Amino acid sequence: MLAVRELAEPSSGSPRGECCAGPIGVAAVFYAGLARQRTDMAEIWSMTSLLVFTSVVMHA
Repeated sequence: MLAVRELAEPSSGSPRGECCAGPIGVAAVFYAGLARQRTDMAEIWSMTSLLVFTSVVMHA
């Protein structure tokens, strides 16, 4: 049990609870905004934002 706990701890020394979308999440939000601007489809922005938020919550 302790070995699993040690693996789950962040190794970078950053405090727990720090959320960051990472480069893929940032790129996804950027391209969703670009696609929304060019196609005028609000659903693209909504779905991408929801997916990135869900990913941050699950992996952070």
